[in-house]
This record gives sequence, structure tokens and C-alpha cells, in this order.
Amino acid sequence: MPFSWKDDTGTHAIGIPTDGGDLNLVPVTAGASVTQLIGRYAAVTINSAIGSIITNNASFNGTVPFTVHNNTVKAGTTVVLSMAGGQTNSVSHCWISAVADGSFQITFQCLTGNETGAITINFAVKVAAISFPPAP
Repeated sequence: MPFSWKDDTGTHAIGIPTDGGDLNLVPVTAGASVTQLIGRYAAVTINSAIGSIITNNASFNGTVPFTVHNNTVKAGTTVVLSMAGGQTNSVSHCWISAVADGSFQITFQCLTGNETGAITINFAVKVAAISFPPAP
């Protein structure tokens, strides 16, 4: 399960809340997974607040964005990513490049060599209003 720490029993994990509340225990089975089928540029749909995206393994070099359709995402949502593995002979990274109602965009960049691995990208969606105290 992405972004979690298992408890001693291995049946629950600390989950990232989607309602602006406190951290809570969620079943380890929470979350979803999806695989890109036709290329690293292909959009995917995964309607879960936490999950994994497995990229297509087509060889590429450079920068490519792709859209993640997700009904838990609202404008102003914070989406957290981590690359969990699958990289081959390259230095690569990814980041959130856009967020809108119902989707977010991940941009994946290969800095050296050609990437040929199917990369696993874990994500967590945090939906909460952000407010700052007034400036002094």
C-alpha cells in the first residue's frame, strides 16, 4: 500500500486522509492499481485516493506528461508521488504538473540513457481546504 506504515499485526496502515482530518488506520488492502496499456503518454483512470500506476515499458528518452483521471481529485487537491521501482538504465523522476477537478497530470522525465522499465508510481490524494493565518 503506498505511503503507509504497517502496524504490528500487518492488517492496518496509517492512511493519508482525504477529508482534511487526522491520520487514520485503514485496511492494508485499501488502494488500487492501474497499468498504462499503449505508451507512456497514455491517460489512465484510477478512482482511488491512494494507489499505484505502472507505466508502459516502451523505451523513451526525454519528458512525457500523462493524465490520471481520478474522481477523488478536486481543484486545489494535493497529490503526493513516489517512484517505487522499475527503473532500468537511466536517471529518471516524476512530478505533479497539473491538478483539476477529476484529474491530475504526472510528468515523467528520463535524464540519462533510455528508460525501458515499467515504472511503479505510488500516489496519495489529499483533499483539504488550505488556509493561512493573516500576515502580521
